[in-house]
Amino acid sequence: MRPIPRAVPDRMRQLLQMPSIRWTYRAVMTRFRRLRETQAGILRDECCGMNLNWRPAARSSAHMAAVHWCHTRILWRKNRTRALLTTLLWPVVSPIFILRRVARHGRHVAQQFGVPLSRQVRDLVYLAHVLYMGPRTYYYYGLYHPGRTASASLYVQDHEILGLLDGINRDTDHRIFENKTAFFEKCRQSGLRTIPIAARFENGKAAFIDDGGRDADWFAKPEGGRCGTGIMAFRYDGPGRYRSESGRRLSKEDVMARVAACSLSSPYILQERILNHADVAALVGDALSTCRIVTYREPDGSEGVLPCAIFKMAARGRSTDNFHTGGMAVSIDLETGVLGRGVVGAEPTTRWDVHPDTQKRVNGFQLPFWAETLALCREAHRVFKDYAFIGWDVAITDDGPMLVEGNLFWGVEAMQMAHETPLGETPFPRVYLAHMKRQRG
Repeated sequence: MRPIPRAVPDRMRQLLQMPSIRWTYRAVMTRFRRLRETQAGILRDECCGMNLNWRPAARSSAHMAAVHWCHTRILWRKNRTRALLTTLLWPVVSPIFILRRVARHGRHVAQQFGVPLSRQVRDLVYLAHVLYMGPRTYYYYGLYHPGRTASASLYVQDHEILGLLDGINRDTDHRIFENKTAFFEKCRQSGLRTIPIAARFENGKAAFIDDGGRDADWFAKPEGGRCGTGIMAFRYDGPGRYRSESGRRLSKEDVMARVAACSLSSPYILQERILNHADVAALVGDALSTCRIVTYREPDGSEGVLPCAIFKMAARGRSTDNFHTGGMAVSIDLETGVLGRGVVGAEPTTRWDVHPDTQKRVNGFQLPFWAETLALCREAHRVFKDYAFIGWDVAITDDGPMLVEGNLFWGVEAMQMAHETPLGETPFPRVYLAHMKRQRG
């Protein structure tokens, strides 16, 4: 066989260095990555991106029909490839999602609530192909209960809220909420009580340290982290000594070195550990629990609080209260601050009256400092007045409420599940559409 000339690889390299070839390669690979991300998003979210729903059932609330249509328009403008693919593939993949959800939750719903599997499948097909809703919403929002399917279109799906809030916040600066150091500085300058930052690390070095010489437990977390990822805890174990979560004894210098090493990939902050109010700690244990309260400002400047506040608590031995990492969400009566029943994301068809770890009764528990907590959230929104909606995470301590963080992209799944009420029955659609109308001029 005749050998391949050695000049061929050189010619290929020369071709690959041509600007036109390199541009074409980058364009093809970018489109390929987008297609893969779209496929992964469909499988993860169980969603049909475009809500092409003009049937009477979807127009039971004119406001919510318009909100769903806003999401469709926003997705179409942002990523037409994803919008078209999710819509075209939906009739093919939705039966798979339906069977998967029925296999996971169907038997329990049939035994617990007397809903036959045949009816569950029929309802799921209706939701998927008439209302363009993911099968997970049927079990997450308890739509198998009598009469709830009729109000299904009033629910905002979890994948929708991200696009909706992205559309309404497109002209605002997101960085103040994504950067915990910037958020802390803004709160401190405005006199808002929040968790102080003792140290900040970037590229393996401490940018500043201001621990005040206090002996306390410490928490380290990514400066721009979400959902409780990347958190490290260090318990105070005597002067200059700490213990890691694995039980290893460390000096203060060891703690700083460990956090500095983590900051090589992304900036980290070190904060003093904040403890729950004594009454709250008796209910939920040591892991910090927070209230998620959503405040809003209307275009005319008036303000309010959405009646979908929840109390997030760690459960099943978890160290964080994040709902999507195993935490429990409990409804809060906005007027009184009294807790209702809880729900865990891994078991959406079960409601809890007692905490699974402490066995203390959750339903009926009165949160301390509730009036002060609401007042803090309202005051915080006056400071951050350029935003239509903000989801505040607030810890309640022995000294009163304390801001943990603000979220422009707050989830709705835990709220609607805990309250068993759609977001369409709150002021959200009216306020949202008012801001969208102002944006369009």
